[in-house]
Amino acid sequence: MDDAGSSSSEGLPLRDANTAHLIVQITVDEHGHVKSLHDFQTPEDAAISQKWDGGGVRHIAHALLTEAVRREAYVCALLAMTQDKEFLRACRHPEAVDAAVVNLAVQVEKNLAGVIPKISQDSVREVLEMMLHSH
Repeated sequence: MDDAGSSSSEGLPLRDANTAHLIVQITVDEHGHVKSLHDFQTPEDAAISQKWDGGGVRHIAHALLTEAVRREAYVCALLAMTQDKEFLRACRHPEAVDAAVVNLAVQVEKNLAGVIPKISQDSVREVLEMMLHSH
């Protein structure tokens, strides 16, 4: 991962017939609350997802969830580095990597499990309102 938590040091892959690109808008309000929206980057990206099973609805949800978990893992690893200056050096040893993976994964799961109940009702409400307005 690079310093932004991206899994690729070369950025996003080039376009192909099986890859759809999304954009995510992130806003932090004056109270520190985070709001987000996402959409296809281009109409072509939307058309690509329509070729996937179910119009790509589950594929997109899974991809965004994977990115959320990956981003939280990055945050947890950064925190581990600030708490233990030898964290990365220790991770050069296979047995330490395995232990770090287990420990960080538990922290990631705990953090995300704590957030989901705080955002799920508002998220569901937004989805239902969107669906009601589009039909």
